Amino acid sequence: MAALLLSDLNPKIMVDIVEYGVDEKFHEANWDPVQQPTVLFVGSIDERKGVAHLIEVAALPQCAGINFRIAGVGALKNHLMEKATENVTWLGKVDRSKVISELEAAWALVIPTFADTGPTVVKEARVVGLPVVITNAAGASSYVDDSGCGFVIEPADLAGLSKSILEICGDREECMEMGRKGWKEHREILNPATTARSFRQIYEKLLSPPDSLSAT
Repeated sequence: MAALLLSDLNPKIMVDIVEYGVDEKFHEANWDPVQQPTVLFVGSIDERKGVAHLIEVAALPQCAGINFRIAGVGALKNHLMEKATENVTWLGKVDRSKVISELEAAWALVIPTFADTGPTVVKEARVVGLPVVITNAAGASSYVDDSGCGFVIEPADLAGLSKSILEICGDREECMEMGRKGWKEHREILNPATTARSFRQIYEKLLSPPDSLSAT
């Protein structure tokens, strides 16, 4: 999107988009969802991240059989813990190894954010193989929108959020099939080696004689 906006301002501007790769440990992860439907949230527990809506969805009778695992800390945590139903587990602050193990076991990553440039955990989830439920207010929604590996909803859309979670958690095999959509492509573009190669190509272009730049 940024590249398109810059091109509109000045068609002569040269823009290269480089995807930052995901840590190799996520590439080595083995996604094997637990038998009971489980969704994961990773991030700050505040208004902007929309966690309160996820807690509301967890309380719906039709979601009683789904485990909601919340990783992170923030200003709303204590308040939401008081309101949460028994199918919500609070993991607190977690390190990267714990994020990997949680992703390996979950059926889906759910990020009901109101505004986000990423988040990075969406890229990590896609490298591992999980479907993602995310709002169109997040920059990383493009990974889901482009491949069909989950659902992109409007912020604060409780009906859309619950419907998406229920659809993913309806059948384990179908969940895994959804996660495989675009998985190989995401692993390739989010490989650190791909990032390094892209930067090298940009540097080589910048160091090329002016005539070669104008010819491209």
